[in-house]
Amino acid sequence: HLDMCLDKVYKTLEKKDLLKNTIVVIAGDHGEEFYEHDYLGHSSSFVNEQTKTTLILYYPGITPGEYTKMSSHLDIVPMLAKFFGVKNDPEDYSCGFDLLAKSAPRRRYSIIANWSQVFFAGEKYKSLIPIDALSYAKQVITDSNDRPLPSVAPFYSEYNKDLIKVQKDLTR
Repeated sequence: HLDMCLDKVYKTLEKKDLLKNTIVVIAGDHGEEFYEHDYLGHSSSFVNEQTKTTLILYYPGITPGEYTKMSSHLDIVPMLAKFFGVKNDPEDYSCGFDLLAKSAPRRRYSIIANWSQVFFAGEKYKSLIPIDALSYAKQVITDSNDRPLPSVAPFYSEYNKDLIKVQKDLTR
């Protein structure tokens, strides 16, 4: 149903010749799990099936392409802000990056959240970020494919500085 509705919007923009000055952003807010890790649906865990989503951006004059590196929903505002006249560095107002910039930094990690938890997802490891006593008690650290680690030492060794930055960013 959603695909048909989006098709109508796109065809209307095309028919009224509005695509030449219209930005279109389509983003999924979550994935769905179908019992790959014993859950059905979304917002029940931070496994890949529930956290990996597609982002489609149409902007007139930008050559179509595919971005395959790690990204985040936090990157949407910095990506679009310049088109609306924002001159500030994205770090002034966001924890995201302008993925369209030629000098865009490579994202080392992404922050994912549901209604009550914050999760750190790096290229190799993932972890619930303790923001209260309950999440500290439930903390699980896995590899990027959701398998528990035999030792958490490599995670903390590799992401120590990033985790400190995340804790600071969570207060912004």
